[in-house]
Amino acid sequence: MSKKRWNAAALWCILLLAFLFGSCPQQKSASEPEKDPYPIPADAVSVEITVSDSVSGTLVDGTKLVVFDSVDGKQVTNQLPVRKGKVTAKVSPKKKYDFVLLGKKGSWAGSRLQDYYVPEEGLKGVMMLQFEHGQITRDVTPPHIDKVTIGNASGAVINDDHVIDTAVKKIYVEFSSKAGAVEDVAWSGFGAKLGIGMMPTSYAGIYGEYTPDNTPDDGVFTSKYVFDIEHAAMPDGNTELIMVGYDVANNRVEKHIPVKFSKTPAAASLSNAKFGSAFMIIERVPFTNNTFSTEPGQGLVQLGSGHEVMPQALNPVEGHNSSYMAVFVFGVVDKTTPTTSVPIMGFDVFRKEKGSLDAPKFVSRTHYDEPKTETNPGWGAHQGFDTSSELEEGKEYVYTIKAFTATDTLESPVFTGKVMEAFTYSLKAPENRKKISAADAANMSYSCTISNKKLLTKEEADWCDLGLLILDGQGQPVFGSKFRYVFDGVTVGIGGANTTTGPDLLIDTIGFGSGVKRFSYKQQLATPLQTYYNINKLEDLITVDSSTGIITITDKFVKIAQFNVAAGTPMEYQSGVNYQWDIQDWGKSAISLRDDRALRIVKMYDSNQSRTMGNNSSSGSNAVNGRFTFVIE
Repeated sequence: MSKKRWNAAALWCILLLAFLFGSCPQQKSASEPEKDPYPIPADAVSVEITVSDSVSGTLVDGTKLVVFDSVDGKQVTNQLPVRKGKVTAKVSPKKKYDFVLLGKKGSWAGSRLQDYYVPEEGLKGVMMLQFEHGQITRDVTPPHIDKVTIGNASGAVINDDHVIDTAVKKIYVEFSSKAGAVEDVAWSGFGAKLGIGMMPTSYAGIYGEYTPDNTPDDGVFTSKYVFDIEHAAMPDGNTELIMVGYDVANNRVEKHIPVKFSKTPAAASLSNAKFGSAFMIIERVPFTNNTFSTEPGQGLVQLGSGHEVMPQALNPVEGHNSSYMAVFVFGVVDKTTPTTSVPIMGFDVFRKEKGSLDAPKFVSRTHYDEPKTETNPGWGAHQGFDTSSELEEGKEYVYTIKAFTATDTLESPVFTGKVMEAFTYSLKAPENRKKISAADAANMSYSCTISNKKLLTKEEADWCDLGLLILDGQGQPVFGSKFRYVFDGVTVGIGGANTTTGPDLLIDTIGFGSGVKRFSYKQQLATPLQTYYNINKLEDLITVDSSTGIITITDKFVKIAQFNVAAGTPMEYQSGVNYQWDIQDWGKSAISLRDDRALRIVKMYDSNQSRTMGNNSSSGSNAVNGRFTFVIE
């Protein structure tokens, strides 16, 4: 090749390389930051959100929040991580947004807070609920509320500041979902509900008439509801319509519309009314008993001071979810004739920390669809809840209730209570699956260990409710006893004007007249037990050691026939029999185990119980490692 040709070829190659390298994309410098696709606006305010797995439920951790502009649907934030139930979004104020918690198949359902207005000062204390995913084959996209109108699908749209007057008798709400229908009965306990002034729950709010999708194969599930509010009266003024819907996979949507109420039908006056038989229970448990569960036996029940409460949640305890519930039971009666109940349209609950100078905070509303004297037929009382999910363990709170009609209000006396610390308990002796000789069984005690041992002191509580249940090989109770251990230095009533001061044992007995009767060991049983059973002190029956957390029911205890309410005989072990045992308050029935309740510890504030339960919901074993078995050789 000639020099001229070689130079020409070389020049062509240089030009080709220059073209190729020049057309390559420029590499970013390692120090050059990537552009944020969703930068925080210059005028941003904070929206602080708490995420829970149910009303008062265990705090959710590890999911993500995304915010969208409600008008154009555009995403305005990155995916924001939820850490220990808390997440903060920074957005421009004076606009509406959809706050969406992203679901994860098999773990978490999706949740949407739709068209939520952010004021100029931002928001604190916003609550969002995110349930466990209900059906792994279903999508986790939350439903959307497409329409809220008066009467029916073609009625006038209910926008912000709409006046709800006597002409508005029904509200139509239409949901759409990719995952499944917002059915009238779902895992959550309701498919959709309407609340007035407060978020509806399974125990508060107005049910709707459900119409299923007539085109279920088009890929979108449309669910239509009509809510009857013809008789839904309350004092005139500004409030909110709050709609909540769950699809069949537990994906959730919630929407608020500020409205003005102007419905003033005739109503009973509250000027001569008062609160009657009012009390509060705050219960704490080391598990999440979901508010909206439809598990058999977990529906609402009429509450008395000795009844169970369906509880809710705080932080995990010993690796388990935990929960709490604040519940109120009361009547509204005529002052002159207290046996006459006065109907109300509903009631509001207000709360503040004990000793705080702050004004009480509005935390929940129960609104009936017509004037009522009781929450449900046959209950004989109203029942309400603090559904705010804001209570803190170890703190004391003061509550008041304001009952209302369309024209009047009535304020309750003050209720005081505490969110007690949670605990679990485990069976200790006799050991599980142990073979025991008949001679050893004759001197055998039963014991369990409390994980949070400081609860066994008068500084933390007044008493402990528990019992001993022993079953034979066929599962029939052969020994059942329940009792209340009063802590050292605590004075409690034992009937009439009589009291006792702990340590003492208040125990259910049979054989002293008809039926089951409860007696105090110190005040009533000490002498006969010494005479007939050689019981010389309380420790011969039971020991409660707050230094170790161990509660022991002695061998002498189970030999007393009057303590065996289940069978009426002293415990006698039979060779070859495989026995089961558990520590629990086994409920009202000596035979049925459906009303079983785990060991619980109680602190009283006047007539209000603050209590903490040791383990699971009713039925089945109650100690975390129970029930234990043993066989007599």
